[in-house]
Amino acid sequence: MLIIDLGGTTLDISMVAGQMTSVSRIYGDPKLGVSLVTDAVKLALARANTDTSSYNVDQIIINRHDEEYLTDNINDPDAVSEVKKVINNSIERLTTRVLTAIDSFKGYSHAIVIGGGAPLVADAIRERMGLREDRFVVAEEPQFALVRGLKIIG
Repeated sequence: MLIIDLGGTTLDISMVAGQMTSVSRIYGDPKLGVSLVTDAVKLALARANTDTSSYNVDQIIINRHDEEYLTDNINDPDAVSEVKKVINNSIERLTTRVLTAIDSFKGYSHAIVIGGGAPLVADAIRERMGLREDRFVVAEEPQFALVRGLKIIG
């Protein structure tokens, strides 16, 4: 099983063997995370006269397909399309780097995507891996999946 954990500032990938009995390979990138997107969007928002908190930047990214939400939350209405472009380009850049890391893993039959960045990259990962639908999981509330898993194993 391949466990892909995309967080705010890191990407961690673990290949687990058997019945979760051993880890056969790990990969970590301490500079690859959702911050690649949030930092770029924060700069785009500043250019749109919308200096805001990291929380609000995250909300703008989450609601990137909701034109009304964007118009209500970006001060310069003429900059909405530019902010959307930055969001999409940043997600594409993030996705490319995550897929490159995943491509170095071979021999897994299942995958789970966790971490706060899971919703941004999961569809591209699913498509790249080509696993059966029942063998590819995006955790419900992916930002809490690791904590819940640790609690379960004690």
